[in-house]
Amino acid sequence: MKTPIKLFTLLALTLSISFYGCDKDDDVATAEDAKVELEAATQEIFYNVALMMSTPQVESMMFLSQLMGLEIELKSAAMHVIYDVEKYNMITASQLLKKKFYSRSTLIDPLVGGEYTYNFSTGEFDLTNSEIDYLSLIYPANQQAYGAQQNNANIVVTNLEYVEVEYNEEWGVETEFIPTNADIEMSIDDQTVMTLNYSASINDEGMPTATNINMNMNPYSMTLGLSGSGSSYNSTMSFRMNNETLLSYNLNFSYTSSMDYINTVSGSIEASPLRFEGNVNAEALDNCGENDINCMNNNIDVEVFQSAKDLYLGQLEFRMYYDDFWEEEYPELAIVYEDGTFDFLFDFLEMDGFGKKRGTPFLN
Repeated sequence: MKTPIKLFTLLALTLSISFYGCDKDDDVATAEDAKVELEAATQEIFYNVALMMSTPQVESMMFLSQLMGLEIELKSAAMHVIYDVEKYNMITASQLLKKKFYSRSTLIDPLVGGEYTYNFSTGEFDLTNSEIDYLSLIYPANQQAYGAQQNNANIVVTNLEYVEVEYNEEWGVETEFIPTNADIEMSIDDQTVMTLNYSASINDEGMPTATNINMNMNPYSMTLGLSGSGSSYNSTMSFRMNNETLLSYNLNFSYTSSMDYINTVSGSIEASPLRFEGNVNAEALDNCGENDINCMNNNIDVEVFQSAKDLYLGQLEFRMYYDDFWEEEYPELAIVYEDGTFDFLFDFLEMDGFGKKRGTPFLN
């Protein structure tokens, strides 16, 4: 398929899904009312995201990425995790733990460790202590600290353990180092502002058979767990702001016999105030023809609700979208209202700040 239609791409697009049966007692919104509810719901979700992105901890991580020339975009990284969670690669959580990377011209290897301090004169990180076996990055927390030439932030990665896994690819054997344990702590102005504890058990194919992640970043906290055996796994996650749950899921996965793709999935993902209910046949969906939306729609059955009101908003289906810029047509997810009219999901979910970016597909 030209557009990568995978299960967790659908989840990323829809923000929240619950795989249960439809309650026939739910009220049904008209097309116009459903559009109003979707606009309000997505505004609320994006507002919550904006609040998190404005915390000192996240701003510090973003500033560190700029100092190191990594140009990390956290939103894209998060989407990448959702897209590839079917392989349980934990990409964002482990990217800096399992790979060497350059800060400008300085090679930093988390597996080797060392203390690296930002040099305001050269704009690089200098190795200031090679005797420690853990990784420590000392740097200015934000633009204000940078202007004052103060290295007031520190990220420390300790207890880093990993396994080496070999993959047979078309071009040969590829080796990857996958973390099995790590403890991360961030401090700003000598105050601990974020901790993350990660542990995992990895099989010979590089797939976790158990994972536990606990993160505290006041006022936010997150727990994530994965367990299972054979081809069946369960993963749970809860992301909270103080006492309010912003995002949570409880998912059961059934893999194909080769353990390289999801066959079926059931469970729930909720991001208030939206809820999507139904089921997806992931493997069959991905095997549909490039523009065969009949096949695609035969393998998804997802209804959209406003959770607090138990209000039915519409049904998710694929519709053909014509891209004026590229002058081509391809399938995109749309919400079909009770009267048969529809809007593409990217009309609601792709936003620049709080303004709409109409006409740009979510998937490229």
